[in-house]
Amino acid sequence: MYEESNRRLYQDNWDSTKATTKRDGFTNFLERLSNQFFFFNLQNCYPFKAKAFNFKVTQERTSLGLFLRITSDACQLSLQSKPFELRQKSQFFIFNFSGKCELDLSGLTESAELTPDAFIFCDSNNSLTIRALHKLDILLALVNEDYLLTHTTYWNSQFEEQVFTKKNPSHKLFASILNTTFKFLHTLPLEEHELVIDGIFSFLRPVFNEQRLLTQVQLTHPLEVLKQRADRIIEVRFKEKNLRLTDIAQELGVSVRYLSEAYKHAGTTALKALMQHRLQRANVMLREGHCRELSIREISSMTGFACLSHFSRAFKEEYGLTPTEARTEEILV
Repeated sequence: MYEESNRRLYQDNWDSTKATTKRDGFTNFLERLSNQFFFFNLQNCYPFKAKAFNFKVTQERTSLGLFLRITSDACQLSLQSKPFELRQKSQFFIFNFSGKCELDLSGLTESAELTPDAFIFCDSNNSLTIRALHKLDILLALVNEDYLLTHTTYWNSQFEEQVFTKKNPSHKLFASILNTTFKFLHTLPLEEHELVIDGIFSFLRPVFNEQRLLTQVQLTHPLEVLKQRADRIIEVRFKEKNLRLTDIAQELGVSVRYLSEAYKHAGTTALKALMQHRLQRANVMLREGHCRELSIREISSMTGFACLSHFSRAFKEEYGLTPTEARTEEILV
């Protein structure tokens, strides 16, 4: 686990009776957002209506990402993470607890609306504007993208900038757990927070799986459908050291040549997809607090590598760091 100084729970409250003007309160609020953990560039941010500005900010850092709960009066926040300070690819995960807010993303031509219990992922390198005409209550998390890929079977091209609304049982369960967890998280010992947050994201799997099945139905090219089915096998069987292309093709009931064509159609190969998934999972395990007791050799073996030297070489080529350097690296540098 991180040292105590790196995993403290920060909670800042602003008493409106101490604010002489809304500007004073809002300035204090922006200072909380521009703290040592989050590294935000804040631009064009301002409050709405209120004579005094009330807010509460709760922030926590784990090996998986940075989590910021913002409850405030009506306001607009325009921000962007500083990309030169991010060593790992990250995504913003934004969940709306109550009320309604609008999001303007640099990748979208129109505003996205988040109603209660809705959520969205977006590229942390893009600019983001959050606009709430009434009380704002959101979770804004900066999460390691490899963690999302390996823990929730999420991937960038399909789910980024897509608003997920509360329309199915899986989403309702996830929203209920997230609401309950962040209501009582402060009552748990600090050393348990990372495990709890880790568990929350596992409940996104059925939400994403349902969406993936709907997308699969919409796919028109048979090679695209085949690749998606093969990707799912890789996600399940990547730990097998002797997993071969013939094994995947046999499980799908197709020839190796046809399976290779499916990945070629997407501009890659099945072996590259398998290698990438193994490296992504290893990268996350090296950084997770609750995997600290595992040696690098054990992580290498658990992610399907038969040879430690092969793992170390492939990891260095992918991330520009050795496994040992990745293990000791902070989320933000």
